[in-house]
Order: sequence, then C-alpha cells, then structure tokens
Amino acid sequence: MKDFLVFDTETTGLHPGNICQLSYIINNEKEEIAKNFFFTVDYIEPGAKRVHGFTEEKLIELSGGSTFKDFLPEIEEDFKRVDTIIAHNINFDLRFLKAEFENYGKEFNYNNSMCSMRRFTDICKIPNYNNRGLGRFKWPSLFELTKFMGIKRKDLVKETKRLFKDPRSKFHDARYDTVAVYLSIIKALDQKLI
Repeated sequence: MKDFLVFDTETTGLHPGNICQLSYIINNEKEEIAKNFFFTVDYIEPGAKRVHGFTEEKLIELSGGSTFKDFLPEIEEDFKRVDTIIAHNINFDLRFLKAEFENYGKEFNYNNSMCSMRRFTDICKIPNYNNRGLGRFKWPSLFELTKFMGIKRKDLVKETKRLFKDPRSKFHDARYDTVAVYLSIIKALDQKLI
C-alpha cells in the first residue's frame, strides 16, 4: 500500500448530524502526519455523549469555537492526496463526512477506501455465534482487532502521545481509535496479512 490515511470520527449520534472530532494519520512512505480536529456542534444525542463523553460546551472549549467548515479545505486536500483512506466501519464515518461536505455545498471525494473491520474479518476469524447473516466470522471490534494483532494498551497510549502529542488515550477518542487502526494496518502490512 502506497500513500494512505487512517481516520476516525466521533459524532453527534448514529445518523448523519455532525462530526464532533476528526483524527487522522497520513502515511506517505516518507513521514507520518497526524492531525486532530474538534468541532463546535449545536446538539449531541444523549447516547453519543455517553459513548465519547463530549458535551456541546466542552466542544466549544476544545475547538476554540471552530466548525467543520473552518477546516474543510485542509481536510479535503488531505483526503484527496492519498491513494487509500482507511477506517474501522468506514461506511459509518463516510456517511458523516459526506453529510458535512454537503452541508457546505461540496462533494466529498477520495481515491480508494478500505474498511479495517471488514478486511480483518477473515483474518481474525472470530466465530459468529449469533449467525445473523454475516457469515462464519463476526466483524471484529476495534478492541478485538488490536488484541488479535498483539497490540497492547500501553503501546496505543505511547503512540497516541507520540503522534498526537496528547496523553489522554482511550477508546472512543478519535485519536486513540485512529492509532489503534493505524498500528493494526502497519503490523498487518509487515506480516503481509493485507
């Protein structure tokens, strides 16, 4: 895989509303570039607040009052300049990115995409005991993927701090989740699993 971008979003709910946080790492063979954005939003569904812990007030503080529109040109350029964009359950994140771009009269464009959740299903081979039409194996959660790849929490914390210069690290912070997918992809590439 040549130039790629691994990303994650934290959102205002399950249906396209707004993105609260967008984090990504660009790997272009020469360097790693990590970026994180917080966005001011008008409303966050209670269920989403319970998952990621952001409130409308906290996002105003973290974003400095910036909205998605303020960073749209930079985000657009970064996503278009790589060969492949990667996320865990990418269809969810893409729905929100497309909605954000459409809010400002733009079309969200990218070259190729890969869903780490779907791509690693037949690699992790976690039995699908519920057998809900997904096949023999269930889609791995991000926690299950990192466990399968032998990536420890301390490594995730260390790499999140190194790449994003922030010591706060937990699942459902887009920086941490981005690093979890990124390290899984790097390890899988090294082991020629993908």
